[in-house]
Amino acid sequence: MDIDTNLEGQAHTNWMAPPPGRCPFCQDPHAQPTDEDIYPKWLVREMKRHGVRSSDPHRRRINWPTTPVCQHCNNTWMSTLENDVKDILVPMFFHVRSLDEHAQGRLALWAAKMAILFDAIGSSIVPHGAGQGLEVFRQPHHGMRVWIAAYHDVNPLAVVSRPIYMPGNDSSDDFLGLCVTFSVVKVAFQVLIPFLDGDLAPLEDFHGSVVPIWPPANPILDWPPRYRFDATSIQALAARINDNRENLTTEVNLDAAQRVKQAPPESGSTSEPQRTE
Repeated sequence: MDIDTNLEGQAHTNWMAPPPGRCPFCQDPHAQPTDEDIYPKWLVREMKRHGVRSSDPHRRRINWPTTPVCQHCNNTWMSTLENDVKDILVPMFFHVRSLDEHAQGRLALWAAKMAILFDAIGSSIVPHGAGQGLEVFRQPHHGMRVWIAAYHDVNPLAVVSRPIYMPGNDSSDDFLGLCVTFSVVKVAFQVLIPFLDGDLAPLEDFHGSVVPIWPPANPILDWPPRYRFDATSIQALAARINDNRENLTTEVNLDAAQRVKQAPPESGSTSEPQRTE
């Protein structure tokens, strides 16, 4: 990443991570956030419908990660977003389709929201202005980047969160941004949240299998791409944006990332049940 690190006159409180326990979106100091499941109920139902079960025979309910979100955000714009994305994302699990700019924008907003929620699970590093911008403008910040890819594995919910550090700086808390790569059943998302303005170097797209949806590059996106990732190859996808502090490889075995074919209708599916923790 080529980043202008001259911060003179630019620093402001929106660059600070939200205080612990505060809603990562509205930042209302008077709100009473409650622990909400990161994976929405419609997605949980969809995964159960396709055979995802708890691996513990003594526990019927799957334990999903939670993070504090205020009731106002959860019941207003986030609820509307979930309803919009459900109608777009679920058909993508099984059918070839086209995504217009509106659908791409809804998916990008949802992916950015998920990335901020993943960050909020632990010690947040994302500046609270990023989450607040989603709540105010209902779209990712112009500096964010969101990509989409096809995915298939027995583990339907892979997550790789990688902080991006300042070049040549050994401090563990000087961040340039956060890159979150995660899968949702048959779809993988990659979200880059930069903390400073800058440009990305050309990125590996794995034979056209990783497609930008924010900012939208194509008025119509044909889904799915040519190849799909699995739980192993998604690690290479996650590593394609890095700060050169580690020796990383972006080589992918395309025998593992098999060519995607149109799936049969759900009623005719004969796949084995999937299991997850």
